[in-house]
Amino acid sequence: MRTTVSELIRQEFPAYAARRKLRIEEHKAAQAMMACRTSVMGSFEYSCPEGHESWQGHHSCHHRSCPQCNGQAKAAWLDKTLDRLLPCDHFHVVMTLPHELNDLWRHNRVWFSQTLFACAADSLKQMLVDPRHLGAIPGLMLAEHTWGRSLIFHPHVHCLVTAGGVDAADQWRAIDSDFLLPGRALDIRKLALPGDCSVRDIRRLLFLLARKPRHVRIEKRYSHGRGVAGYLARYVKGGPIGNRRLTCTAQNKLRFRYFDHRSHQHRWLTLERQQFLARLLSHVPPAWRQRVRYYGLYHSHRRQLRSRLGEQMHAPQIARTRTRLFQPPRCRQCKRPYQSRHWRFHGNYLYQVSAPRRVRQGVEVGVPSRPNTLSGDTGPPHFSFLPSGTPLN
Repeated sequence: MRTTVSELIRQEFPAYAARRKLRIEEHKAAQAMMACRTSVMGSFEYSCPEGHESWQGHHSCHHRSCPQCNGQAKAAWLDKTLDRLLPCDHFHVVMTLPHELNDLWRHNRVWFSQTLFACAADSLKQMLVDPRHLGAIPGLMLAEHTWGRSLIFHPHVHCLVTAGGVDAADQWRAIDSDFLLPGRALDIRKLALPGDCSVRDIRRLLFLLARKPRHVRIEKRYSHGRGVAGYLARYVKGGPIGNRRLTCTAQNKLRFRYFDHRSHQHRWLTLERQQFLARLLSHVPPAWRQRVRYYGLYHSHRRQLRSRLGEQMHAPQIARTRTRLFQPPRCRQCKRPYQSRHWRFHGNYLYQVSAPRRVRQGVEVGVPSRPNTLSGDTGPPHFSFLPSGTPLN
């Protein structure tokens, strides 16, 4: 039997939150996904001006961890990213932290995320700027993931690196070989320690990890970066797993399919519902932290330089279908565009409002809202985990 992440959270989160101490970001993500496409987010009605037909629905939460309502955001991000990429070969580099540091990451998420980004970018830039390797500034796009394919905690960074760069004379210099050497860097400052660890334990752990090989994987050279960008677009918004992969078993457990990179086969994993919820919420990122960052030639300040390089490379234009934002449908009889009305609840009262800027596109095409309609609504469900008016993301 099929289920969704939102349905699971509505059923399991109250009991789950009562027994655990959760981060504020986990509460906000759960509250947003529970409210997604319900009357809590506000409702809308599209109707024909001549009264031929109408349809109603509820707005989406647009939280970046919600797998239900981020389809258009993913497609728009991919369009924007493909416009940024240079028409050259790319390397795909994956930098992973040793799993022994997972507990420290959980207690220092912002610091570890910032440090992993900085170390990965600085290592690649310093290596490629060195005249012994490339002697030029490359373009870097870094995306942080904290999950493995089975939703285990597995922090790593995907790096899309141009197979070349701009030298001191502002000339493009390409990498001739099929290999890109990895670099490594680590900057230790002040850390918050787990309760059962001492400073001596952490020093001993870091001493052992210093002798351990770094987890850096470099894929074969790509003739373009579109494939990696398309892969990253699936996870840049919407969380680590989509609703299509979830199935309820007869024992009321959750089952989903994933690809095992060791055996190169697809496998099924069955988890208790609250065990699955714990894995899912552990990947909610800290508030206001960017999970995709750009360095070198891909930094926003280098836009004009990228345009000039694209002209110099004489790359052929690739025809792409751009993402179209949601447009109000037209009446099937008179072909006139629908008129829209929007409502929001304030307490137990229903108010008509103008189209919200955040959700003015309504719902995604072909994806229905929850079945309750305005006429049959008895009021929004109340979520007491956070004060009303708290930003959802």
